[in-house]
Amino acid sequence: DAQRGHGPYIPSWVEVAGAVLILAGFAATVPVFRANSFAAPVVRVQDERGQYVVDTGPYALVRHPMYSAALLYLVGVPLLLGSWYGLIGTALIAIGIAWRASKEENLLKRDLAGYGASRASVSWRLAPYVWGTRLAPCSVPIHPTALPSAPRRPLPRFCPPRARPPPPPPGSPP
Repeated sequence: DAQRGHGPYIPSWVEVAGAVLILAGFAATVPVFRANSFAAPVVRVQDERGQYVVDTGPYALVRHPMYSAALLYLVGVPLLLGSWYGLIGTALIAIGIAWRASKEENLLKRDLAGYGASRASVSWRLAPYVWGTRLAPCSVPIHPTALPSAPRRPLPRFCPPRARPPPPPPGSPP
């Protein structure tokens, strides 16, 4: 866009930031493949290889770290190339990735033993505090001396889910 004079000017620091995002995205893919040897372009449970739920490395933070890494370099490419308009395509691809992640989770929950429990322990799909499955409103009380004119009621905000206590052992009183 900007190279051909058809779009707005892109500052050099934005192009450098794009290059950094591309490098970060590719670098973030390495620990994904180290942690998950079952990663493949086709979503299916690999019973013949004894597939199991991976919950270490980047999978301990988000459920789809490879897609997270892909989003980093997909944002970086149009920035490096000086194309604000390219970010529109990136947004469309991001929507497609989100849809695919959701469908992938449904398949894994149905066909991969233990995925439901892992999903309950790792709340975030692509990025912490951005997209999760159990975002629930919680409250942060306002200290009365901090804002004297503020109402003395909690302000709603979104926070990470709290861990649930384990169920009581069988036969114990409720």
